[in-house]
Amino acid sequence: MRLERIDAVLPVYNEAASVREAFAALQVAAERAQIAARLIVVDDGSDEADAAALRDLARDERVLLVRQPNSGRFAARRNGMGHVSADHVLLVDSRVRIEPDSLAEVRRRVEAGEGDVWNYDVHLANPESPWASFWFGITAVWWRDYFTDRRDVVLDAETFDRFPKGTGAFFAPRADLAQAMEMFTTHFDDVSLASDDTGMLKHLARTRGIHLSPAIRCRYYGKDTPSKWARQCYFRGTTFVDGYLPGPGWAAPLLAAVAVAG
Repeated sequence: MRLERIDAVLPVYNEAASVREAFAALQVAAERAQIAARLIVVDDGSDEADAAALRDLARDERVLLVRQPNSGRFAARRNGMGHVSADHVLLVDSRVRIEPDSLAEVRRRVEAGEGDVWNYDVHLANPESPWASFWFGITAVWWRDYFTDRRDVVLDAETFDRFPKGTGAFFAPRADLAQAMEMFTTHFDDVSLASDDTGMLKHLARTRGIHLSPAIRCRYYGKDTPSKWARQCYFRGTTFVDGYLPGPGWAAPLLAAVAVAG
């Protein structure tokens, strides 16, 4: 299988400057891999200043801008997937910078038949911030089996909870990713609270296996102010609800507790 073209789907709300940096990192990696990469930016109802900056970025023919009323990350990603034409997709967030050699390594492994579903190995880009380090530190402790010995692993139904995973930088075939999105259901009536990370990835781990390698890595800029950290706490709460709790009756009390803690 030849990997010569990808679409990257990036949802964003009021972070246009970060999108520009994420796009630049994507293009550097794509050029090194000799892959044509298009960025599909889904503007989830940004304020006018950010919306204007995104329109300016979309003058580049390698960028497709899609706009929608504020509906949350899951709805934005799903909207973006509807515009994908490449056979493979990179999900990426605005705060993520994929490393220059990462796509070349993905291409090598895909074409060698070593797997075509890859979760990027994430490194914190701003560890000097206590707010950014808070959640990353918890992640490192929770998945210490991997972070104390970074190595090639495969997440399946049995090993899913042993290793880090997420959709901040995630590569997969379009058809498999679309199917996983269709299989995902949320506990929330308000779709803006939906978090597809765990539910969608569980399906892919069970059906395809998710590969993780320190050779395929990215940098993540964590939330670095108290107010952003508090919103991140709430987001982590919704992620946990949609990924692990058995039913919608759990959602309200858990999120109330998270909101108070934040």
